[in-house]
Amino acid sequence: MTVSIRRASGDDVDFLVELVTHEDVEPFLAVVGSKERSEILADVERSDRGSDGFGVFVIEVDGTRAGTMRFELSNRRSRIAHLGGLAVHPDFRGGKVADEAARLFQRYLFDDLGLHRLEME
Repeated sequence: MTVSIRRASGDDVDFLVELVTHEDVEPFLAVVGSKERSEILADVERSDRGSDGFGVFVIEVDGTRAGTMRFELSNRRSRIAHLGGLAVHPDFRGGKVADEAARLFQRYLFDDLGLHRLEME
């Protein structure tokens, strides 16, 4: 099993809507943006512009969409980001997908974006 992450694109919006409204996922989301397609699309488009201050990501397992997570810069000067919206589709639970995706995300945010601290609810 190979876990990877990438920025979400417009092609992922329907998957993201389905994921965050899934009856086995929605009750466990602490804080997530809107569940409306138009607002999720707006977030994905904002992320897709390559902003270093905001990102919606898709988690893939062997090339198949399996989940999502996001970040937003909360303090630009101190390079602090807030993480949230981690959700894994029930079909992919139990295999440490979230653990590996979180490690990949952390490395990306620290190594590629140069962030100094990550905060999560």
